[in-house]
Amino acid sequence: MKLKLTHEAIDDINEIRKYIRKEYDNPAAATRIAGKIIEAYKLLKTMPFMGTLLRSRVDFATNVRYVVSGNYLIFYIGNNAGMGV
Repeated sequence: MKLKLTHEAIDDINEIRKYIRKEYDNPAAATRIAGKIIEAYKLLKTMPFMGTLLRSRVDFATNVRYVVSGNYLIFYIGNNAGMGV
């Protein structure tokens, strides 16, 4: 299974890291939290359908899934051609 991060997802992770580093003056926490988000994302390679279908929470059809990493949600689409996050 191939994983593909969007540029927006990469930007989001970097912004989360910067925010925690700046607002809490805690570079170690910033790195740890960003690392946990990336670890959760990498789990999708071996368990692509581990997340919850978004359609169980919203009132429209979608094949988007999500997993929770701490206070953050990782949205993704699983299909036979690969993953898009």
